[in-house]
Amino acid sequence: MNIQSSFIKKFDNWKKEGVVIAPNFKKSWMKSHTAVPFVKKISKENFLIYFCIRDKKNRSHIVTKKINLNKKKKFGIDSSIILKPGRLGEFDENGVTATWVCEIKKSKYLYYVGWRPSNTVRFSLFVGLAIKRKNSKNFKKVGNFPILERSKVDPFLTGTLSILKEKKKFKMWYVSGEGWTKLNSKETIPRYNIKYAESHDGVKWERKGKVCINFKSKSEYAIARPSVLKINNVYYMWYCFKAINSEYKIGFAVSKNGINWKRIDKFCNSLNQKRKAWDKKMLAYPHVIRNGNELLMFYNGNDYGKTGIALAKLSLNFLKKNRTF
Repeated sequence: MNIQSSFIKKFDNWKKEGVVIAPNFKKSWMKSHTAVPFVKKISKENFLIYFCIRDKKNRSHIVTKKINLNKKKKFGIDSSIILKPGRLGEFDENGVTATWVCEIKKSKYLYYVGWRPSNTVRFSLFVGLAIKRKNSKNFKKVGNFPILERSKVDPFLTGTLSILKEKKKFKMWYVSGEGWTKLNSKETIPRYNIKYAESHDGVKWERKGKVCINFKSKSEYAIARPSVLKINNVYYMWYCFKAINSEYKIGFAVSKNGINWKRIDKFCNSLNQKRKAWDKKMLAYPHVIRNGNELLMFYNGNDYGKTGIALAKLSLNFLKKNRTF
């Protein structure tokens, strides 16, 4: 793929705005974290953010919070739960994490990651689906089973994802487990990268094992939370990645067809190299949306969302109309 680096480099000009949702909890069940944000635009300055909060048993629950970016303050959390962990023995009994929301046939489809404890490895996780119908007030799980279950191409786990609809086809980029590694006698780590899938209804997905973002070294083991945008016929993806003895950073890739990607992590230096105390150790779980002539990235800092949800902005004034590569 012919990529003009001088142009792509202009995507490395993020301006950090700091924490916009602080872990300031106002309900008794809330214990810690504001993790893995997914953002829906309501208007130019108003946004609805889906994210998860852990309770006193360390189980994540999905909530939402409306914020106005004109108000220069950190928002606390008094939200109600919109999706709870499953029952004992179900794939999501130990927590649910929102990862994407689509509007399909006037219904809201909430894709989430279900967590479950495991004996031989740290955890088990697979993607589930809950739907909020047009005249309903609540999300209802489609069942007590994952929609991205174990398969020939995903035998270990499935996780956070990103979806775009083009014509009558849904395109998905999702986390897929490649296996587990023992660090020592007690600790295991999963190896997961980002693969591609397609669907015609948003429920049944065709997975062929196509890897989009793969490991760049033997020590790297985690590539997570893809967030894909298509701008002027080019696909852009942000994600987070980490290796042994290092924590998550934000990564970046570009593609002409959404399937074959060029990974260019160095063009996230404006995010990864300019840090405050709250994100000094980690930057994780980015979700990027377009808001007029700029991009907004909502993401987490230290300890997988323990320090809040932050915002960064990127001006798109450098874009030329109908620019392609």
